[in-house]
Amino acid sequence: MHRITLNKGIEKYSIDIQNIKYLIGDNQQVKFNIYQLLKGAFSKAQNSEYAIENNLKHSVYFDDKPFDLKFWRFFEVSSQFDLENDMKMGSKSLVLKYLESFSEQLERCETFTTLSLLAKALNEEFFEVDTILSFNDKRLSFSISDIPTSVIFKECAPTIRSDDLEMNYSDLSYEDIILFQLEMILLIAQRERDKNAIVFCTIPVITTKISEFLMKCSDENLYLIVETRDVSKCSLLEVLVCSRLYADFANEELLLDIIMDLPFHIQKNELLEQIDLIINNGNNDKNNPIYIAFFPWKT
Repeated sequence: MHRITLNKGIEKYSIDIQNIKYLIGDNQQVKFNIYQLLKGAFSKAQNSEYAIENNLKHSVYFDDKPFDLKFWRFFEVSSQFDLENDMKMGSKSLVLKYLESFSEQLERCETFTTLSLLAKALNEEFFEVDTILSFNDKRLSFSISDIPTSVIFKECAPTIRSDDLEMNYSDLSYEDIILFQLEMILLIAQRERDKNAIVFCTIPVITTKISEFLMKCSDENLYLIVETRDVSKCSLLEVLVCSRLYADFANEELLLDIIMDLPFHIQKNELLEQIDLIINNGNNDKNNPIYIAFFPWKT
């Protein structure tokens, strides 16, 4: 189990995570703070003058160490993902990052080596002969340098097909868009074992297929934080409630502090058993004090 610690001024959040953590509850501000702090940890932006002056300085740690961007990357998954724009292969394109994970494999390809030889031949046969411009005892010449893999990837024209029929982006379902991103990120992580990845997922409704895919994302270098309305059929250690209470069920120390402040007496094991019944067995007794304390948005 690992711990992500996020600080923003006097506010502090901790997330104990093995590979996945579901953020549930109605406290959107806390969820947004977690997202914003995580994303900020992977940007080069420093604390602003405003943040320093107003005691809002932020910091993020993984197992008490700052993220080293040489070995970490950040991805986002959302139903609002603009696939059409992403397929234009801009610098932040997820599709391009996926293709770039094949760089070493492409470089070993015999045809790619032939392309480099053809570029040199084109210099000798055309650019060094026909395109030279002479002016005032000077010369302007042109040449093609070795072709990098990034150029090849950017020139790729991706298409989506189903049963050999080409699809438009508007033909894809909510589930398609989510799984498209998750599948691609998982394959990137599997190909680039020298880097870890934090993936912040905004998935309002977790369908059966999405749930099954999330459960298989157990690679040791991939950590998914999933903001969603509700969750079921999962380990309590994977759940973090963001509501009136901030309750990470994998954090025993935090849980004991919460139990001490509850207006009723209960043992930790009994509390976890009842919460498990609520989350995984649909026990929706709205008069249950535990239901009221931990799941007020459902009452």
